[in-house]
Amino acid sequence: MKSVLMILCGLTFSLPAFALDSNQSAALVNPGEQSDWEQVQQALIAVLSKKSGLTDAKISAEYAIDERFNAAIIRSYHEQIPGQIAPNKQWFNVVVDQEKIQQLMLSQKIPVWPDRRGTVYVWVVEEKPDQPLMHANFDSESVYWLQQWFDVMGLPTQFYDAEAEDLLTFKPDDVRYLNPDLIDYIHQENEVSMTLMVFVKHNSNGYSYRFGLTQPEKPSTIKNLKFIDLAGGMKSLAANVQAIMADQQRLSADEFNINTVAVTVNDINDANNVLSLLTYLDQHALIEAYQVNELKSQQLNIMMRIKVLPQTFIKFVENDGLLIHQPLDVGRSLLFKWAQ
Repeated sequence: MKSVLMILCGLTFSLPAFALDSNQSAALVNPGEQSDWEQVQQALIAVLSKKSGLTDAKISAEYAIDERFNAAIIRSYHEQIPGQIAPNKQWFNVVVDQEKIQQLMLSQKIPVWPDRRGTVYVWVVEEKPDQPLMHANFDSESVYWLQQWFDVMGLPTQFYDAEAEDLLTFKPDDVRYLNPDLIDYIHQENEVSMTLMVFVKHNSNGYSYRFGLTQPEKPSTIKNLKFIDLAGGMKSLAANVQAIMADQQRLSADEFNINTVAVTVNDINDANNVLSLLTYLDQHALIEAYQVNELKSQQLNIMMRIKVLPQTFIKFVENDGLLIHQPLDVGRSLLFKWAQ
């Protein structure tokens, strides 16, 4: 259990990352055409996609997802889809045991994507025949499918709500054409890692989308696609975002190794820094336990048990941006400084 030797009250801190539960996911199935095992297998692959950041197609092609994985299932259930969006289909959900599923993943060398992930701010606009471009509300089928696939794939999101939010002079065209002022405004006003602008066009013979995904200090990713099935099109969009978010965040099987390290963090200037750091450590997916030993002269000393190799831990900490590694450490003593 993670523990500290101090109590700080009256302070708050929020990181632009979310510790999600990756032990549950769902597959879009047709019970009338698929056997019980086919539905179970498809849902297990959805869990593995959520946990690894790999597409379900890649998992199916490269790994053997067989009856051995049944031992990891705690429970399963069907879930109806609202209205007549997909009358022949249902969501088939599975909940798995975390330790069992991770052992199965490591035995097959399926990479692991840690559960602490950035949030994506999503803004969708739609254009339908004989209608002007408009914001897509939460009753939109496009938004429904996109929300569902983001959840299935393990992507924390914050959707723009046109009825609850007023972003001054910004219009649907600003979303369609990826207005940089709008993107900057969203990042300034929200604790998010990425901004996703989506333009969905309804045609007489199908659909198309154009999206722009923007991360601070990185070039935007822009993609287009034409498709017939709305559920399938939104799945491809979510898979693109999943691939970008999981890139360089996955852990290979040989990186998992329990280690005890002494961590020193310099340039801790006040109690807010301490609380920020403790909040971060409490949420960190690669830390099994830690204990704060001393805070003295702007230096915090911590004993920590981590789940991975020290170099892997350093890489993930630096990617989060709260701490900067100082390459002066020796052996199992790691040295960082406060970055903010």
